[in-house]
Amino acid sequence: MALLGKSFVIYFFILLGYIAGASCADLRCYLGSFEDYQQYSLTDPSPLLFSSCFQSQRETVIYTFGFNGVPTGPSVERIINAYLNKTNILLLNWEEEAAIGILGPISYAVTAIPNAKRVGVQFANTLITLSNNGLDLSNVHLVGFSLGAQLFGYTGDEVKKQGKIIKRITCLDASGPLYDGIISLPGVDASAAEYVYSIHTNPGGLGTTEAVATVDIWVNCGNRVQPGCEASGIVLLTKQNLCSHDLSWKYFAEAIDRPAAFQARYASDCDEWMQGKGTNQTIHLGDHIDTEARGNYYLRTNSLSLYGLGEQGSQPEFV
Repeated sequence: MALLGKSFVIYFFILLGYIAGASCADLRCYLGSFEDYQQYSLTDPSPLLFSSCFQSQRETVIYTFGFNGVPTGPSVERIINAYLNKTNILLLNWEEEAAIGILGPISYAVTAIPNAKRVGVQFANTLITLSNNGLDLSNVHLVGFSLGAQLFGYTGDEVKKQGKIIKRITCLDASGPLYDGIISLPGVDASAAEYVYSIHTNPGGLGTTEAVATVDIWVNCGNRVQPGCEASGIVLLTKQNLCSHDLSWKYFAEAIDRPAAFQARYASDCDEWMQGKGTNQTIHLGDHIDTEARGNYYLRTNSLSLYGLGEQGSQPEFV
């Protein structure tokens, strides 16, 4: 019965994806500031490669937001500014498809998830077109927040179906509702790219409880509520959950600016790490990571910015 139920859920959302309508998503490529960008169609993206905002020798980082996100939102501005003048930095803007709409919060299930699937597949075709015209997919890094991480999982899967592979996908607290549990949708996993890297800050709330990646980093031992987010509330959309969920992109952006600020240590699970029994194998949250690393890593943070504790944060507090 559980398998039948899961199959029904999957096919129901696939059907919704077919009837959701045409995509309005586009690409923004930033030149030197958050306010200075060029827009490109997903169906005709090739002019991007010959524009003033693209340098072929640089890594290409593409960010996208989650449910009810907007291209002027705080996560977009923070991530774009962190990468400006360091890489080619682009935004996959799917504001209309991700919108909360007249249905309110249930739009997440009824329209946003099917749209994430559809836009993710469409964006895969965009990347294939760019690759055929000179973009090196081995130098592409997709960074997705919340439902945007699931969207990029769909992108990676479709790119693989077409015989190519993306170098890296970073999941910033990949969305959990309807992706966790026995009856759930298939979401992003370690097969979506050569290297999938996941940061968990609100597992069991708005983020997934599943280890979905090549490396999963469980901040503050995978606590659902992060330090500094201890507001009251008992439902899903509490200040606790929203604050903790958003910390995934705040930690990541800080790590781009401060590459050694967030050191995480390997352990088989939280209990082992808390007992100080994890190995000496460490990695750093952010761009500069060990691509040979596998499994679960743990770290502590400050409750206020600057959040990173450096080497000290890779050990439980009592060590």
